[in-house]
Amino acid sequence: MAWGLATDDSDTDHRGIFVLPFPWTTGLVEPPTDLVSLDGSANYWEAGKAFRQAIRADPNTLETLLLPGATATDEMGEWILESRDAFASAEIYGTFGRYALSQLKRLRQGLRLAQHRALLLDWLGADPRLSLDGAAEKLVAAAEIEGSSEADRQLRSKDYIKQLYSSMFDQGLLGDRDFRSLVKFAESGQHDFDLPRELRPKNAYNLLRLLATATNWLRTGTPDFVVKGELRDELLAIKNQQIELPKVIARAEELAADLEDARKGLVLPAHPDVGRVDALLRRIREEAAKRWNSGGPGAFGSDAPELPLAEWD
Repeated sequence: MAWGLATDDSDTDHRGIFVLPFPWTTGLVEPPTDLVSLDGSANYWEAGKAFRQAIRADPNTLETLLLPGATATDEMGEWILESRDAFASAEIYGTFGRYALSQLKRLRQGLRLAQHRALLLDWLGADPRLSLDGAAEKLVAAAEIEGSSEADRQLRSKDYIKQLYSSMFDQGLLGDRDFRSLVKFAESGQHDFDLPRELRPKNAYNLLRLLATATNWLRTGTPDFVVKGELRDELLAIKNQQIELPKVIARAEELAADLEDARKGLVLPAHPDVGRVDALLRRIREEAAKRWNSGGPGAFGSDAPELPLAEWD
């Protein structure tokens, strides 16, 4: 719902920020800085950790803080919402953008490995006597591998095959990290298995969403996480596997160029207002201490849960 891309079968995730009761911050025992539900659908960060993540322009934390629908359950939460603009800065280019571009690199590599895997398993299943050199030669032609010379293309092709069986070994599909194990797997005929995680539709459409969000934010100075119009239709089509992955990668490369262009005319401050953030965190810590010392009712006063004393382990 936060991105405008939810469908009837979408999962519901919750993110938030919590404040620790004063006694939890005073002893030897390290207090929790993350609260995560067993199924991973709910994730909450302690205020100090959340603020440090936000001033580093962590995408998940900034989305949690800056979403229009964010609500507070306590006066301290209201202070956070009132100060949200202190966290925004041009640093999003290096976090939203860098993360998205790293995912784009993984998409390219994952797609190449998946394409090579299909070809090689078919060839080796049909002719298990095919050598590594022979397989590399066939792959050069079939996959149109580029290089400065025929020898360079052959070398790259062999390296791609080694990357493939290393990846399959890491996934637990091969008994050993070598070409012989790849041949054995091909002979078994068990060629149907799930796509690598990086090639799943959710990862692909989230990559484009991050690039578009960062580009618009850099150009306007205003965060808008809700995807609208043609881009929303495009992302939903990707999510529903209606667009082939090579076209998704090409589209991501277009958006990456837009992101680089948006960097040239920044309207956001270069860095977050760490002074305001520091003052906010101190105000919250002081408020938690006051409520504890007053002994009044509530989760920060008389009803605060006790933190276990430290024990020698």
